[in-house]
Amino acid sequence: MAVKFKTYLINLEKSSDRLKKAQDELDAAGITFERIPAVYGPDLSSEALHERYSSELNQYQYYKNLNAGEIGCFLSHRRAWQQILNDSLDYALVLEDDFAVEPFASDVLLLAGEIKQKWDYIKLIDTTRRRKSIWEQPLTRGSLIVFDKLPAGTCAQLVSRSGAEKLLRATAKFGRPIDIDLQHWWEKGIDIFGITPYAFVKQRGFASEIDVIGQRKKERRRALRRFVNQVLFKIRNARENGKRLKSLKLT
Repeated sequence: MAVKFKTYLINLEKSSDRLKKAQDELDAAGITFERIPAVYGPDLSSEALHERYSSELNQYQYYKNLNAGEIGCFLSHRRAWQQILNDSLDYALVLEDDFAVEPFASDVLLLAGEIKQKWDYIKLIDTTRRRKSIWEQPLTRGSLIVFDKLPAGTCAQLVSRSGAEKLLRATAKFGRPIDIDLQHWWEKGIDIFGITPYAFVKQRGFASEIDVIGQRKKERRRALRRFVNQVLFKIRNARENGKRLKSLKLT
């Protein structure tokens, strides 16, 4: 049975220059795409902002309030996840509009079919920090990896139908920025991997507007909450990684 796959590009209506740049990159790589209109948080009413964003969850999940841009960014990705289900896809490549394509990107997109592990979400880009891998499986090109800690950012990733279903269900209400929320993958029951070498890189000097408006404002930080959450995260992340490694060794 043929795999149903699409590429979605999240892009603000007003960001035509970024759309053109992204299209040029994808055209050069031979990758067709559909545009997902991004949610511009500052234009949302208070009611719309809080339809999914929960101030109550935010108080203990994160150390400061989310701004409208961060909420809009999260809602934009939820829109892409819903489209995966609407289109009855097996998986989709979900991109923000501030990437550059590596020459082998189109090859990497075909690797999903040879992955033996059950997966919901695959990171195709890393931050400059370069997170370490704690498990690897060789692929035709590169490796499937498990991160010691999931990289921040949501610029480029593969999302499966099962991943979209789980993520939509788990984020009906949210209190963290999307990339930080995904670092707590065990709460959502999702299997997240990465594929290296990365098929996409962050476009330097050309920040996505949904990223720009989503930057963490200098709002008052809840220092104690931040410290407690960091400690709890390290403990839980280490424990869940240990469970996952045992499970992977059995497959």
